[in-house]
Amino acid sequence: MATFEMRPTVGRLARAGAVFFALWGVLHAVVGLTGTLGYLRGGPSGVLTAFGGAVASTQPNAELALAGHVALDFSMGLAIFGALAIWAAVMIWRGQHMGFWLGAVILGAVDAAFILALVLPGYVTGVDAASGPVLYVLGVVFSAAGLFGRRVHDTAPMARASEVRP
Repeated sequence: MATFEMRPTVGRLARAGAVFFALWGVLHAVVGLTGTLGYLRGGPSGVLTAFGGAVASTQPNAELALAGHVALDFSMGLAIFGALAIWAAVMIWRGQHMGFWLGAVILGAVDAAFILALVLPGYVTGVDAASGPVLYVLGVVFSAAGLFGRRVHDTAPMARASEVRP
């Protein structure tokens, strides 16, 4: 006998949240791949200039090599977090709560680190500073409302005591 697995109904709010998480993922994957390609094209100074940094010396030295490799690690990690966000978005789209928790907790930690390390000191400003955190907040709010909010159409109105027949 065939059994059918009931998939939860996923509303528009949850799907909108999934789209915001997916956009967060694409943004971070693109930025991460940009840094990685900068390294592949220009070495340690290439990855730094890909993010708008100016390298005073093109002569190889230990500090430049270390900074370039740290930036390369950052870039690859950012691309991986972008892929994680897209995976979480697919899970949310399918109504899986784990997608929400992956997005809310892990991507929230990534954005918090970004804000503390790059935005607050003023290295990243304007739209570049706001786009990721705004997409994150919208993803969390819409996904939470869609996945965990009370759905009015799912609940039947309560019958009054005078309407109940024994």
